[in-house]
Amino acid sequence: MKVENPEKWTAETPVLYTVLLTLKNSKGEIKEIEQTKFGFRKVEIKNSKLCINGQPVLLKGVNRHEFDPDLGRAITEDSMIKDILLMKQFNINTVRTCHYPDQPVWYDLCDKYGLYLIDEANIESHGMGYGKKSLGHDKSWQAAHIDRVVSMIERDKNHPSIIIWSLGNEAGPGMNFQACSKKIKELDSSRFIHYERMNSVTDIDSVMYPSVQSLIDAGEKKSDKPFFICEYAHAMGNAIGNLQEYWDAIEKYDRLIGGCIWDWVDQGLRKNTPVGNRTTGIDYKPESLAPLKKGEYWAYGGDFGDLPNDKNFCVNGIVSPDRQVSPKLWEVKKVYQYVDIKSDSLKSNQFVLSNKYNFINLKQFTVKWSLKENGKLIQNGEFNAPDTSPGNHSTVVIPVNNPELQSGAEYWLRIALVTKADNSWSEKGHEIAWQQMRMPYKVPETSIIKTADTKKINLEENADSIIVRGNNFLVSFSEKSGTIDEYVFNNNTIINKSTDGQINGPLLNIYRAPVDNDRYIRNKWLEFKLNNLKREVLSLKISSRENNSVIIKSLIKYSGKTNSYFEQETTWHVLGNGNIIVNNKITPHGDFPDLPRIGVRMFLPDKLNHVSWFGRGPHENYTDRKLSADIDLYKSSVDDLFVHYVKPQANGNHEDTRWVCLTDNKKNGLMITASNLFSFSALHYTDNELHAVRHPCKLKKRNDVVLCLDYRQAGLGGASCGPYTLEKYRVKPQSCEFIFCLRPYSVERGTESTIAK
Repeated sequence: MKVENPEKWTAETPVLYTVLLTLKNSKGEIKEIEQTKFGFRKVEIKNSKLCINGQPVLLKGVNRHEFDPDLGRAITEDSMIKDILLMKQFNINTVRTCHYPDQPVWYDLCDKYGLYLIDEANIESHGMGYGKKSLGHDKSWQAAHIDRVVSMIERDKNHPSIIIWSLGNEAGPGMNFQACSKKIKELDSSRFIHYERMNSVTDIDSVMYPSVQSLIDAGEKKSDKPFFICEYAHAMGNAIGNLQEYWDAIEKYDRLIGGCIWDWVDQGLRKNTPVGNRTTGIDYKPESLAPLKKGEYWAYGGDFGDLPNDKNFCVNGIVSPDRQVSPKLWEVKKVYQYVDIKSDSLKSNQFVLSNKYNFINLKQFTVKWSLKENGKLIQNGEFNAPDTSPGNHSTVVIPVNNPELQSGAEYWLRIALVTKADNSWSEKGHEIAWQQMRMPYKVPETSIIKTADTKKINLEENADSIIVRGNNFLVSFSEKSGTIDEYVFNNNTIINKSTDGQINGPLLNIYRAPVDNDRYIRNKWLEFKLNNLKREVLSLKISSRENNSVIIKSLIKYSGKTNSYFEQETTWHVLGNGNIIVNNKITPHGDFPDLPRIGVRMFLPDKLNHVSWFGRGPHENYTDRKLSADIDLYKSSVDDLFVHYVKPQANGNHEDTRWVCLTDNKKNGLMITASNLFSFSALHYTDNELHAVRHPCKLKKRNDVVLCLDYRQAGLGGASCGPYTLEKYRVKPQSCEFIFCLRPYSVERGTESTIAK
């Protein structure tokens, strides 16, 4: 039957037709009727590009195992739809069915909602290696190889969502894969072949976990074959660093057609603590993808008495077992977004919208914009996106009125595109792309507070402490600790008096609980005792004093491995208004490896549980995973800043912070500002406590707030299975100067933004 010019199926426009098959006997009587959905589309390789219906596409993908935290591999249709909706909403357009063909209904759903599929045969002999023992070389296994490939093709060949056949995964090269490739070409010439272990028998070159540089090298190589990353950005734990750098390369070179992140979902199973809810047994019917309840946790290798095991190596998804959205997924959405929004001229409020869709015109979206002053909304609006066909761009003018500029303020313009109407995978108003830009206004400088304008202070020096008293504050420094021993403002305690077991004032902090991507350097950190540096106070003395201020200097040595140590020279400038300017000069000595961080840590009273900050958020972010986190004014609680990774590790960091403020229920507390951007985290656990347990339910919540302020913290990289952190995101053991100001805060002093100036 010939069909004239049908509407074409793509992942962006999944148009399906109903095919009706009627079986009649010789008398013309209907005996049976069957129907199926069918989509028309054409897959080609042109000039080393992968094309759908003549248009070159990029595969913005993930690998997906069939997994349910309660039902294991027996997944439900509801969970499949949940996965697809999340993928579509977060700009994912491709799934590799690692490492086997999926349930038949999955393909129906991908046809319906629109996802490109790399359908993978159930062939893996990873444990046999890739050498002579690989089953791919053994002729006696050839029929088994071919049977699995043919079975996949014959079952799935009518699905338009499938654009690539994969011969399997990590089963080595060999004659059997040559035979499989030949057989596929006999059966189906409409699709192309992928197999990472033997690119010589495929239509597409493929690798796993390349470095950014090796990807660039592949892009520069002359070849007629497209180049695809079947696995990259290993999402194990707190991960997916430098995703943007991968996509800068992919979008630069024609033969690079994208990649699939490893992988979609954490493969953790619901389990109970000894005192938890009993939810096992033949009558147990779990709610589909239900969040964890009290007494439950996500179990992994070793939690069932199983030996040997891979520990948490299968806990490497972008989403949690119950499909909760993670900070990682927000970064994926941002990097994968289909519209670039760039300034043409900030002064004239002109911006260029570049359409990176292949089949969608931007006119089906609404442009929404807002202008904020230090996080406060002062202008906003919306208008229809201009007629912009795929691959083209348009210039828009955002009708921003020049605001009345406030001294020291920052003005951030945010432009977003949202859907105009409901569709199969999102509601009206769903945001598909956004960009934030700082406006180049010439803002008046803030006035500098002179020490002469502050109130008189009194100084008391004892054998073991230095005490500074003002009209409404007290701060004491300990000879034993070399830091603040107590800090009180308006009879509200900001830093509790230290005890023999814990020093609460700011001290040097170099360690972080290793994230899974730190696996190859964490032992060096422990070898150099970064988690337990030995502290020696070399001096604490009054440097100078005036009626309205006093300067105290301390010098502390922190020793790790033999002949390797840090020196922290701190100048404490205490002002008459209770503020303390803290200047840290940190110098490493010895042959330290790359560091987790350089900063300070202090312990604040548990009552200071309310956190507000001006910087990146609302979700956690790191130097190499922060594009999705806008600069804005945020409010949270210490409890909510904790990120529940299946295996506890460093979490909750926030980059590019201007100020952070922690307060109690009466809005009294402590604000920290800095001369330069810094990062912070505020949790109820230390990094040593995070590293010591296998599950969040094993953590014992502290009766204080662990506040970390960082001059710099290392990026996340991808080294749990892949390359180490990019050079520009590493923390080298080099001297630095970290200056910040401790400011007692109360609502009577003004708003946080006002006080922070």
